[in-house]
Amino acid sequence: MNNSNKWEKFDFINILEAVYDGVFITDGKGVVQMVNKGYERISGLKRENLIGDTMTNLMKNGVISQSVSLLVIQEKRALTIEQRFIATGKIVLVSGTPIFDEKGEIEFVVTNVRDVTEMIRLKDELEETHAKRVLAEHELELVRSYLEEKIQMIAVDKNMRRVLELAKQVANMDTTVLITGETGVGKNELAQFIHEQSTRADKKFVTINCALLPESLIESILFGYEEGSFTGASREGKPGMFEIGDQGTIFIDEIGELSPGLQIKLLRVLEERKFERIGSTKSIEVNIRIVIATNKDLRELVKKRKFRDDLYYRINTYPIHIPPLRDRPDDVLPLAHVFLASLNHRYSHFTQFSRAAEQILKKYDWPGNVRELKNAIERAYILCDKTLITASDLAFLHPTLSAANMSISNEFSLKDHLAQEEYAIMMRYAKELGSFRKAAKALGMEPSTFTRKRQRFEQNNNKY
Repeated sequence: MNNSNKWEKFDFINILEAVYDGVFITDGKGVVQMVNKGYERISGLKRENLIGDTMTNLMKNGVISQSVSLLVIQEKRALTIEQRFIATGKIVLVSGTPIFDEKGEIEFVVTNVRDVTEMIRLKDELEETHAKRVLAEHELELVRSYLEEKIQMIAVDKNMRRVLELAKQVANMDTTVLITGETGVGKNELAQFIHEQSTRADKKFVTINCALLPESLIESILFGYEEGSFTGASREGKPGMFEIGDQGTIFIDEIGELSPGLQIKLLRVLEERKFERIGSTKSIEVNIRIVIATNKDLRELVKKRKFRDDLYYRINTYPIHIPPLRDRPDDVLPLAHVFLASLNHRYSHFTQFSRAAEQILKKYDWPGNVRELKNAIERAYILCDKTLITASDLAFLHPTLSAANMSISNEFSLKDHLAQEEYAIMMRYAKELGSFRKAAKALGMEPSTFTRKRQRFEQNNNKY
């Protein structure tokens, strides 16, 4: 018997039923003739509801969203489209091939339906993993550079990158810079950044915080004094901050706190780079770069006559505004990782953030800005088990951002959060009792169960 006779004995319907992919056959008018089990599995549709019906009718009734069979009949050529089945949520590649009769008319359209949901999911996961790896490498380089003091400021967010660009543009000029922004945004750090980028980087950087200096002493601290110029004055006299910072950079923080009298004296220093010590008539000339900062609205203070308008216009030559941390969200995690890395470096630990903890850090609005973030990381570091900072360790930030309330997020299921809380409790017991075995006993668990749960969680800690 030859091969052709063997094939004649095969039932091709049974062959199509055995195909794993979906097979869907219509005639030349779009009437469904055959549907295999693979198609039923992938689409979630039953063949008895399809065979004998037209593709036009099935689309009209919303059974399917589109039909490659009708497109093939219309264009008289093989076509492939991507489609999603509503019933199963599966994404498929649908390839329709026309079969022509002797007259060149389409007799059948054979459609192959291949489930590519898993392939697309894996592709998306691969792309996401790659993006996260690139971001992690970037953050790691930032942390390394920060710890090695190669950079003074972290700027990943575009809003903060723009701030640093403005700072770099003015760094090598002696123009007075006015830095504005809320408390804790990093005004001092930006002033130091400007100094480090300037030609005065090897000279002194002197900070004067007007809000911290007592009113009775601020003038002598700024300008210095001669011997015997006032009760309690040193016999030798004393140079002020402007003298001490000669050739370097003077950073005057919280300038809005200066009294009107001192504002006049500061204006002269800005314009002439000259001043006199208290108790002296001899002018002292200095070569200094002045950077000024405030968290107040100086324009409003000018309107209320609490700040001199001539001084305001003199210092407002080159203003730089640092946005609050809530307006630069892409800086939150890089900053958090830098602060955590600094703590790990100092105390020789290798503590990490759980994903849930990172979500809390990203969701919180940080009214105290970078300073609050830094303090929060240090507090969480103290509270955690030195292996992982979890959502529970950050619950002090806001009750609505605790792990129990994070279950509304689509990213984490209730099961995820319960696992995270269970792990946190297990680690607390282990820390208090000094061993995993004692912790397991105290929690009423077999040591093997405790170990298995711990290892499972730690393997998945990037999720939690």
